[in-house]
Amino acid sequence: MDALENILTRRTVRKFKSTLVSDEQIKTILDAARWAPSAGNLQPWKFVIIRDPKTIKRIRDMFQSYVKVSHLTLPEGHPYRIAREEKLRKGMYDDYYLGATVFIAVFVDPTERDSPIQDGSAAIENMMLAAWSLGLGSAWLNTLPDGEIKQLLEVPKKLKFMACIPIGYPLETPAPPPRKSLEELVHYEKYGLKQ
Repeated sequence: MDALENILTRRTVRKFKSTLVSDEQIKTILDAARWAPSAGNLQPWKFVIIRDPKTIKRIRDMFQSYVKVSHLTLPEGHPYRIAREEKLRKGMYDDYYLGATVFIAVFVDPTERDSPIQDGSAAIENMMLAAWSLGLGSAWLNTLPDGEIKQLLEVPKKLKFMACIPIGYPLETPAPPPRKSLEELVHYEKYGLKQ
């Protein structure tokens, strides 16, 4: 798949077939992450591959618990809070990540100098694009409590949790989400100057 086509067609997948993802596919995805750019070439990322169905269920349970309360810190009437409450009412989160046979948890070492969060984000994007190029879906799942996920996976406290990436064969491919136009996003020479 051509790189630009991959970027433009990739979708976040939250519902998966139970077909197993091969070790070779996971290795390809992790190798793509390893080649992400990082400040000073420090490569501050660490990956935990999760295949145990009990651990995957525990992560899904964590997500289900967290998604029910995480929006409550936002003010009444906030658009994100309203959208989350509507999705919860419709039960839209109930089957999220079912069928995924592998999760990859991503952590970074915040004691590394420069930009570990940006570096970890670049690695995750590479993983998701690599998965898509292999015919696999993925999602960026970061609505999990840092302490609980580190305890579950026995990760050192000093590392920062970035995301769990469920990977699998898509049960469905979502329609393209709306995108703002370039005119809304781009300024020339100085902010506010349009062409």
